Amino acid sequence: MLAHGFMQNSHCWGTLGERLATVLPTAAVDLPGHGASAHDDADLTIAGNLLAATAEGSVLVGYSMGGRMALHAALRSQHELRALVLIGASAGIIDASERLARAKLDNQRAHELTEDFEGFVDQWLSNPLFAKLPVDAQFRSERLSNRPEGLAESLRRCGTGQQEPLHDRLQQISIPVLLMVGDTDHKFQHEAEMMQARIGPNATTTLIRSAGHACHLEQPEMTLGSILEWIDFHQTR
Repeated sequence: MLAHGFMQNSHCWGTLGERLATVLPTAAVDLPGHGASAHDDADLTIAGNLLAATAEGSVLVGYSMGGRMALHAALRSQHELRALVLIGASAGIIDASERLARAKLDNQRAHELTEDFEGFVDQWLSNPLFAKLPVDAQFRSERLSNRPEGLAESLRRCGTGQQEPLHDRLQQISIPVLLMVGDTDHKFQHEAEMMQARIGPNATTTLIRSAGHACHLEQPEMTLGSILEWIDFHQTR
């Protein structure tokens, strides 16, 4: 079960999603405020509950925002999941003042994207986090197919600034966890290291070479190989 990042939708998995579907039964979900989802009013707790129910019996793969929601899903009902794969994900901002500043920025962005959605999408894709994204993996038209109002509510209710940090609860996760991050995405490498230390020996971190934040879109074959090898290892134990 694939859970996308902010301003994407279920159609934004590219080669990775297509290739996974040839090997394993695979589905992608539209998260609250995105795509065809009707849940604009969902906060992170509700989003996690919805995702847990949808992904029952699955390996849950979450990218960025989808990874944060996947963590909430695992903490709610991890034993209904087979395993958890987090790509470029975070367990939240620990420092309260930094979290407040991020919440204010999320609210500002929510206003901006409803004022000039197309301009906001282009500005978002110019972020250094996405500098390595090939043009065909930017999914600009798919991003523009989302509703600005839904995305704005997602930022206000599910943005990083709204998330209470989950670090002190990560040790509760006992299912296998794979943390994936691009080798040039230093901020999220640090996040992955922190999460692995908190989760414990059932967590593994994999660096994807020559990739930034969206490593699954920048290096889909390498990411696919790492996921399948990891799943196979845990199935044969």
